[in-house]
Amino acid sequence: MKTCLRRTEIIVKDERIVKLDQIVAEVKQSEEWEELKVSYYSVVLQRGEEIGRKKGEETSLKAMVKTLKGLLPDVESVWKAVIENDIYKDVSLGKIKQLY
Repeated sequence: MKTCLRRTEIIVKDERIVKLDQIVAEVKQSEEWEELKVSYYSVVLQRGEEIGRKKGEETSLKAMVKTLKGLLPDVESVWKAVIENDIYKDVSLGKIKQLY
């Protein structure tokens, strides 16, 4: 929702609020504000990509464990096969046991 003093819901228009509104409007038009918005969006986008990648890796790990479970004799053998993959080299045996 956009805010400004022209909204009908705003009844009290104290001169301090009017001055503050002018300052905020000026700041929003500045290049620094645009740079801040772009920077913020960039951080949010990067975080979203990280979350997506982690979810993808988790799904892939689950599928790998499921496949290896049918091919290898025990959970430790599955874990050893999983950690040979660079993406999953740090996965613990406990995590594999959860997915097994």
